[in-house]
Amino acid sequence: MLAPDEGSAPLVELSFHGRKLRNMDFLSKSDPFVVMFVGDQSALDESQFRMVGRTETIWDNLNPDFVTKLYLPLKRSDEENTRVLLQYYDQDSKESLELSKEYLKKQDFIGQVMFNVVELLSVDHKLLSMKMSNRSFKADPKAGTSIITAEELADRSASAQYLVEFRFTADCEMPKRKKIFVILSRSVKHPTSLGPPWIPIYRTGAMDAPAKSGQEFKFQDFSLTREQLNACDDSRALKIELFTYKKSGAHTLQGYVELSISKLRQEFILVCGSVSLGSPGEIVSDETRGDVLGSASLRLVFVFMYTALRGVLKRKVLLNQRN
Repeated sequence: MLAPDEGSAPLVELSFHGRKLRNMDFLSKSDPFVVMFVGDQSALDESQFRMVGRTETIWDNLNPDFVTKLYLPLKRSDEENTRVLLQYYDQDSKESLELSKEYLKKQDFIGQVMFNVVELLSVDHKLLSMKMSNRSFKADPKAGTSIITAEELADRSASAQYLVEFRFTADCEMPKRKKIFVILSRSVKHPTSLGPPWIPIYRTGAMDAPAKSGQEFKFQDFSLTREQLNACDDSRALKIELFTYKKSGAHTLQGYVELSISKLRQEFILVCGSVSLGSPGEIVSDETRGDVLGSASLRLVFVFMYTALRGVLKRKVLLNQRN
């Protein structure tokens, strides 16, 4: 995730999704990533845009939901003069991840879309679903669809900082010889049938599950601002999904939990529950109360107990003051 710069100026956060992308690979699926360019209203071709960033690559996937966010300063006077160009590529070269025109020449071009920022912000649901075009900006129905969602982030100077930890207890019975990872998402502010209901905001790296039980382990801690976590809205639902990793990209969802910061505060911060993994959506909660804590700098600790044989994921969520 490309984090917002320090300061209080409002930003527009852009999230990207691809649907039914062209398959550029013969024996597998495309490995897509998105590059964003910015220009003024007169910009009509790539040479008139400035390259500002890229998403991560999602392997072997024609319907990617990218975790990486890109940001634009929100200045109402300039809003109509900002034009965005998004190019989708299939990553072929792994020599370097340095973003440059020379690097992009080594990747397979999938398609592109272009829009004005005001066009995106003027719709009620802050979402554009656009059919992609070729390099000449001619419609290419086989290239696929680009979905862009926007969120206006304000009051960044007063934002809380969260240090987040995903930990698994020593009594876990994890699938043997499997790698696991977690995706943290927040709900879409303006849900619509045109786009996905969740916006991924962080993905851990894949790690090996312990070969033997009795070993507590955890993912590396990571930090998120309040804007990144829930866009400064503590009532926004958050989803935590546990996956087993596959090199091909066909990862398997093991289970998930849904919660919000306001829900944690209502339940006096300490929440214990369980989630049925047999059928996604069947969530059974058994909540207990703990102490109320308040701070602008917080630590979120998610402690999981996963039992593969019984298919149950238990979680404890503790919101603590950060040291």
